[in-house]
Amino acid sequence: GGGSDSDEFDAEALLAEAEAEERKNFESVAGMVSQRVIQSEIQLCDKRIRELVGTAGCENAEFRKEELEVRLEEINTNLSFGITSAKDYVMEMKDTMKRNIEQAAELQRGGRTQEAARVMQWVKIMQEELKGK
Repeated sequence: GGGSDSDEFDAEALLAEAEAEERKNFESVAGMVSQRVIQSEIQLCDKRIRELVGTAGCENAEFRKEELEVRLEEINTNLSFGITSAKDYVMEMKDTMKRNIEQAAELQRGGRTQEAARVMQWVKIMQEELKGK
């Protein structure tokens, strides 16, 4: 049954591709590494939940908030148990900042100035977080 092996490989490749695409999406929770950025996004979700009560937008914000909380817990756990070293955390943040700056420029070019400003705000939050460490 060599066929099933190649199917499994294809599924894995497709999943990896989907994950890479998801990380490219500037709002992707999976691509967020900074605790403070995630906390600021959770606050934004809380604000949206209050403003959009009873709408689909409210449900989306609630779903995103849950995703963000899980991601924050994952980062905290990885740091607490040394799965992610402080050095790795800093490196991941620096990489994310570079990617965010590129994403903001792309959004700006596409006329999505509000989103671009939000992404640049994340970069600023990470710069402050790095200075504080």
